[in-house]
Amino acid sequence: MMDTECDGIVFRKRSKASKLMALRDTSKTSRVAILPPISITKIGCKCRINSETRRCQLRATDIIDHLKLTRKPHAICTVAVTMVDLYPKESWNFVFGLASLTYGVGVFSFARYTDTFYRTPPNKDTTDNYTCAEVTAKLLWRACKVMTHEIGHMFGIKHCVYHNCAMNGSNHLAESDRRAPSLCPICLRKLQEALKFDLADRYGTLLKFCEGSLTDSQTPLSEFAEYGEWLKKAVSFLESKQYKTQVGRRPR
Repeated sequence: MMDTECDGIVFRKRSKASKLMALRDTSKTSRVAILPPISITKIGCKCRINSETRRCQLRATDIIDHLKLTRKPHAICTVAVTMVDLYPKESWNFVFGLASLTYGVGVFSFARYTDTFYRTPPNKDTTDNYTCAEVTAKLLWRACKVMTHEIGHMFGIKHCVYHNCAMNGSNHLAESDRRAPSLCPICLRKLQEALKFDLADRYGTLLKFCEGSLTDSQTPLSEFAEYGEWLKKAVSFLESKQYKTQVGRRPR
């Protein structure tokens, strides 16, 4: 690896973030807001060129440090999103995302979730190469899963080793793709204990997102179809008399 001049990059294209942030409407327990773009130059984030991909990378720990200093006091968590590849320290090749369990901040990159990352030669003359990737259904699906994972860390949940779970760790794209979109029963219970949300209501709103009720008509959601079918079954069971009877019999 070697350092290079690749600063001057700005996290922009608010409209693209808006497609991902449509998922914010599935949160019934907190309000989600899109903050202004961050200039990498202004925060002094270190950059390098990856010797394998020849693409610019941002040091994720520098972004984390900036978020720690600027996070709003009332915010439960703050997450930064970028189309530039990330690395956590010199000895690492890359990282999909990074979060602080203590400070409630994190950053993740869409870069390696695009279909063109490994096929298209990097363009060092413009930052458009890093900020203007097409938002495909696959990219949005992957992005939602990694965002769920990183925000889980911000709520203090560590990597899950019990079931196929959104909080499973991953070291490469294929492993990340195999990761479930939802939390397993153990991690779900941890989050539910912290936020006190109604599970049937939560799954019902996620289902609306998957079906396109909470997004504009241009948002690509074909990759969400299978998860939507699972949510339908989950909501049906949670609203059934059988489930409500079982819950009523549980000791308080």
